[in-house]
Amino acid sequence: MKALVFFLLSCLSAPQVVAQMASTPPMTSVITNAEIHDAATDLLEAMDARRRLLAGLDSFLQSSADELTIDPDYTYDPLFIEEFKKRLRSRFDPAPFIAAEVTIYEAHFTAAELRELAQAQRDRKDGREPELSQALGEKLATTMMAMQRETLEATSELGAKLSAQIAQELRKEHPEWFKLKNATTA
Repeated sequence: MKALVFFLLSCLSAPQVVAQMASTPPMTSVITNAEIHDAATDLLEAMDARRRLLAGLDSFLQSSADELTIDPDYTYDPLFIEEFKKRLRSRFDPAPFIAAEVTIYEAHFTAAELRELAQAQRDRKDGREPELSQALGEKLATTMMAMQRETLEATSELGAKLSAQIAQELRKEHPEWFKLKNATTA
C-alpha cells in the first residue's frame, strides 16, 4: 500500500501532467463549498503547482512553437517563432491553469480527502513516508486516470487559446513572417 501511495502522489505532481493542463472546462461548476475549494487550493500549494508549471514553461513554449512548424498550410520565418515564444513566455500566467486543476480536484474529492492528500504531499516533501487511508488510496487509484485526462484537456485548451491569440497578432503585425505553402504565382 505504501508503494501505491508513493506512486499515486508522484503521478499527482508529475511535471508533464501539470505543464500540459487545459479545459473543456472539465468541471466548470460554480464553487458551492468554500471548504472544498480551500482544501483543493491548499493541495495545489502543497504540490508546488505554480513552481512546477513555471519549471515546465520551456517545454510548453517549445511544444507550442513546434505546433506551428507542422502547419500544413504555412511556413514560418524563424523570426516569427522567436517572437511567438517571447510573447508566450511574457504572457504565461499559471493562475488559470491552477484554477482548472483546483476545479478538477473539487469535483472528485471531499474537503477531508483533499486535506489528507495535502498532508501526504507535505510529508513527502519533508522526506517523511506519506500515509493515506486505504479508502483514499483506492479512490485515488480509481480516479487518477480520469483526473489526468481532465487536467490535460483543461490545460491544453488554455494553452491553445493563448497560443492562437499570439499567433494571430503576429500574423497581423508581420505578414512577411509567414508564407502560404504551395502558393501559385500568376
